[in-house]
Amino acid sequence: DTAAPVCTISTAISGNRTNASETINFSCSDANNITIQCKEDGGVWGACDSSTSNTMGPTLSQGAHSLQIRATDAFYTSTIVSRSWVTDSVPPSCSVGTGPGTYSKLTSESFTYSCADTTSSISSYECKKDSGAWISCGSSSSYSWSGITEGAHTFSMRAKDASGLYSSVISWSFTSDFTAPSLSISSSVKQSSTTRRLNYSGSDPVSNGVSSGLASRQCRINSGSWSSCSSTSYHDFNVSTPGAKTYDVLLTDNAGNTKMLSFSETVIYGARTSTECTSSGGTVVGNVCQFSSAGTASCPVGWSQYNGYAEYASRTCGTSANCNTSCTASALSWTSSASQPSCTYQTGTWSGWNWTSYGWASTGNGPLLAGTISQNTGSCPKSLNAHIDSSATYPYDLDVASDYCALSPNWTTDGKSSTRCRRSTCNLNCTSVTSSVSCTARLSKVGCN
Repeated sequence: DTAAPVCTISTAISGNRTNASETINFSCSDANNITIQCKEDGGVWGACDSSTSNTMGPTLSQGAHSLQIRATDAFYTSTIVSRSWVTDSVPPSCSVGTGPGTYSKLTSESFTYSCADTTSSISSYECKKDSGAWISCGSSSSYSWSGITEGAHTFSMRAKDASGLYSSVISWSFTSDFTAPSLSISSSVKQSSTTRRLNYSGSDPVSNGVSSGLASRQCRINSGSWSSCSSTSYHDFNVSTPGAKTYDVLLTDNAGNTKMLSFSETVIYGARTSTECTSSGGTVVGNVCQFSSAGTASCPVGWSQYNGYAEYASRTCGTSANCNTSCTASALSWTSSASQPSCTYQTGTWSGWNWTSYGWASTGNGPLLAGTISQNTGSCPKSLNAHIDSSATYPYDLDVASDYCALSPNWTTDGKSSTRCRRSTCNLNCTSVTSSVSCTARLSKVGCN
């Protein structure tokens, strides 16, 4: 008998298989008795489960497998048939790479991902936008979605391997917000002597049912560094240095949309503005708001004197030849000095000056100009060469006798010396006065804030 046994496998098995076990059916025949054996993968020949089938399992490992069937007749003539396949019951795995955050302001987004299969190759990558159909991603690592509309969105992807197994779906959920925050600036007001408060209103409006909300409120002055605003409705700016100021407010929502507004003004000392000064009737002098009123040095309601600022003037009454003339004034520089005004009579300081009788209004800080000072007319009873005595605050005539005081109604004894008399009134209108009388007094102009 030279003919070998005949064996055929009836089970169609090849390629990738997802079954955990495989049963292969076969049939072998010969004119003589035959012995049928099986060999699984790279094992040894042994008895098959039966003369017509063999099962590999119950849990095949992932990877390549094979089954060989051998029929041997009595003359040791053999026939071997086999089947090979790949067991792949584990689907691919995919992980999220990059993509948009919770909120986005872009109309086009890119998504990256990575997928792998431990047993076989990945045959396709599929993507889905919102509730649409699955489509080919066209790439093994990324996908770009353009034409995104404002609103809530979900991007999904999955991978399919050569065995037809799908990975779990991975997804990105995000909200597209294309609308910038709303912002308005209402006013700038003095908050303290060195700060201005800028009042503003800002929010993130709802558009197409979407509002990502405000992420930050930032403020700056004169293009300086940004910092968080003092409040959700205002910011206090330091304006201790006068000059032109530009305040910026910047709102940013969680999607990255921004809105900025600016407000400009000129600030003077005391955290006031030049506009506030002029609209209240003042004049800006040396970055200080100066007010002037007849006979008084007061600030308008709501204002207070700034750092002692006032304007002084020099007034001179009379000349070396005649004091029967009106006083004249010459302005001095605008100053913050709080020094008291004084009057000089000939060579000394006369602190007993009767301000009111000479047209000056007296305040706690000294005399204030109330009108033009005019000298009274009249004559002295004799030559008046007055000066300051160290023991008194009035000018004395040292040349007259004690009886002269009694002869003149304008002179009386001072009770200290019978040879010295003083004027009972401050009448400087003597044609014989050889020296002028001058006063330096504060005018009714003050700096206010």
